[in-house]
Amino acid sequence: MANEMSTIRPILSLNQQLPNSKETQLSFIRKFENSLEDRLSSEDTKLESVKALEKLNEQYDRPKHTVSLIHFVFNDEYREVAIKAYDDVKYKINVLDCIARVPHYFGYLKTMAAYHYGLSQFSVQYRM
Repeated sequence: MANEMSTIRPILSLNQQLPNSKETQLSFIRKFENSLEDRLSSEDTKLESVKALEKLNEQYDRPKHTVSLIHFVFNDEYREVAIKAYDDVKYKINVLDCIARVPHYFGYLKTMAAYHYGLSQFSVQYRM
């Protein structure tokens, strides 16, 4: 449960201030995408829901046991599969479901993802 709380804490802090610097944004995104990796890669990875997430990650050229911020925010199917996969392997709290269900925090996450995606698509410097 401590791991789940440490995962949700930075997301909930988005209402205080969105990350401004490129380094802070990338750090936030990296933490979000990798924070659930230990649960998704545990002995429970034979579950159908986890396999479905792995298949989508492969389709989108993403690492196997991560949750893509961009796809989680902008792709309803991906979000549902990620929530289901994590629900099957969670300790106590489904962090992804909590974030997706609270419009206030999901809006901040969506803003963060859109900003990052926009910069990554239009800025040569950002892709370096």
